[in-house]
Amino acid sequence: MAHLNIEEIAAFAEGNIEKSEHERFTKHIADCEECFKAYSDTLKFVREERERAALWRRFQAAVTEAARKFGQVVGELFPQNRILKPAPVFALLFFLAVALPVLLMLFPGGGKTGAAITQHLQERYKDLGGGYAFAGAGGDVYAAFRAGVFVEDLSRFQGSAGENRLKQKISSLLRKDLEFLGAGGDLLKEVSGAVGDTEKEKFAGVVERIAEVLEKRSLGELFQLGRFIEKSLLDTFNDKRPTKEDMAAHLPTVEKHNLPIGVSRGLRQTGAAAGIREVREILENITGIFLAIE
Repeated sequence: MAHLNIEEIAAFAEGNIEKSEHERFTKHIADCEECFKAYSDTLKFVREERERAALWRRFQAAVTEAARKFGQVVGELFPQNRILKPAPVFALLFFLAVALPVLLMLFPGGGKTGAAITQHLQERYKDLGGGYAFAGAGGDVYAAFRAGVFVEDLSRFQGSAGENRLKQKISSLLRKDLEFLGAGGDLLKEVSGAVGDTEKEKFAGVVERIAEVLEKRSLGELFQLGRFIEKSLLDTFNDKRPTKEDMAAHLPTVEKHNLPIGVSRGLRQTGAAAGIREVREILENITGIFLAIE
């Protein structure tokens, strides 16, 4: 098996490869230990760079808004005072000198809040446009896993309003997989309706019906595996991690359905990982095996 070269791995990690090559790269990395390690290291670097860039954009926006409001207040208090007209500039300099070091200490990794989860999902789904190609062989197996991922992502927004565009995009991808798996029109309509519904009980009912449909096709455990992996990934933003026992409990499903070696390897590595960031990166690599741009 010929390895991917450094340029190919870097391009794949940055999302800069031809769509026609995406499936081949994904399958190779899932099965090749050496390329998987190189890809994981490269992806880690790319994500850290993106986090730093996102933090800087948030800081710039905060400084600009603070300077604007400060200048507004000063202008209202001293409308005729020309000396204080440059107040927004002084406010900007103050924030650069004082607030920037404080923000960098408080948010070295971009934050671990609900906002961080939303940003993570926005980054993932922004490139998943009209659809995606199956990563590797066995379309129904991959679709069932992805359905679990999509459901878990949607569940994060239940009970709250907002992020409608992101929810609609995830819902659209979920419906395509369910349609591929033979789900009826009534269920597909329920999935669409669940996007705008903030009641957790109604959403839970839709999820239960999805699970029943997949169980009848002997794909229920793959759906649950997808949910478990995605939940574990998103929980890392709240400093939670799955136990070794939790990860090991899903290995029989991986072996039963002959999933790529990268999945079983990732489950074992997650149990032994030292830190939260490492756990998150491993779990992202697992979901990356199943998500591929068309």
